[in-house]
Amino acid sequence: MEKVAVVTGAGSGIGSAITKKLIGDGYVVLGIDRDAKNLHMIQEELNSPKLHTEVCDVTNKKDVQAVISSYGEKMQHIDVLFNGVGQMKLGAFSDLKEEDWDISYKSNIKTVLYCIKSSLRYLKKSNNPNIINLSSILSETYEHNAIAYTVTKAMLIPFTKALAKDLSKDGIRVNCILPGPIQTQLMNNLVREAKQKQGGKELLMRLSNTPMNRMGKKEEVADTVSFIVSTQFITGSLLSLDGGWSL
Repeated sequence: MEKVAVVTGAGSGIGSAITKKLIGDGYVVLGIDRDAKNLHMIQEELNSPKLHTEVCDVTNKKDVQAVISSYGEKMQHIDVLFNGVGQMKLGAFSDLKEEDWDISYKSNIKTVLYCIKSSLRYLKKSNNPNIINLSSILSETYEHNAIAYTVTKAMLIPFTKALAKDLSKDGIRVNCILPGPIQTQLMNNLVREAKQKQGGKELLMRLSNTPMNRMGKKEEVADTVSFIVSTQFITGSLLSLDGGWSL
């Protein structure tokens, strides 16, 4: 039986690295992203029959259901679901509008709910089913200059633990990765935005100051995902990947 994975945010950054790693590990991967250009680029780069892509905005519940259900019916099972979509809205509490909170909740929480709900019946057919959620080390350090992101990403922690306990009866493992500063295009965009925001430079200074004197690499997050799915007894765990930044 082929190993099957679904990766959201597959077109760039961490999601792209995870897609490449899982294909290298022998998985057939459905890469989902809202950016058709990015998906086309990764298709051209990998040129692999193991990569299938779908343009989909995972904040749209009906679209998520349609894409994942279609793929699940085709493959008959899903072994790995990686929830990698998220959005960081910079700003302290007094700076944010209600719609900023709505966007953060929809991007960082509802996307995870939609993807898990849509994948669940196919995960139950796997011999080693895994759900991996992407949170952030900021969810444990509570960054006030990115409060909406911090709070909504933090919600994934009790959610992961509760879901791991709930789905253990079906043999489904649920874990959560908490990356620190990772060198991606998203981080580059954040740097540009933060320089123009009140408190932004302070945030950037903290993010860039890890005990290991460097940012993490997206490939290191991908290696962590590869490790988790290769095991069979890790569930409900939070894996910090921050170079000691939170110490």
